[in-house]
Amino acid sequence: MFDFLPETLRLSLFPELLSWWGLAPFFFRLVIAFVSVKEGLAIRRSPHRLLKIVAYGEIITAIFILLGFQTQLSALVLAFLSFSFLLLQKQIRPLTPAEKHYRLLHISICLSLLFLGPGFWSIDLQL
Repeated sequence: MFDFLPETLRLSLFPELLSWWGLAPFFFRLVIAFVSVKEGLAIRRSPHRLLKIVAYGEIITAIFILLGFQTQLSALVLAFLSFSFLLLQKQIRPLTPAEKHYRLLHISICLSLLFLGPGFWSIDLQL
């Protein structure tokens, strides 16, 4: 596809870092777990019953993701919970563009974990 570029421009800049492939999913797990727990604790104070269910689901799946236990399933569930929170919150009050973008970023990190797997330092086995 990029045959017009010289081969030296198409090589990886830091090839020795490729052996540390599992750090990216590990960092994704850390970030998404801490953000989801923080949000879940804030949402659970909502008077709406469905939002409380979503909040407790976010907290539980975030703990699973942090530990690296059933990471792909937990990431899929967390993406679904985040999407359902987006829909439920939209019915309660209009969302700002920043809140929408934040939730879409949240969902995209969860989907990245679904495809990348748990990464380093997890309970799940590396395949």
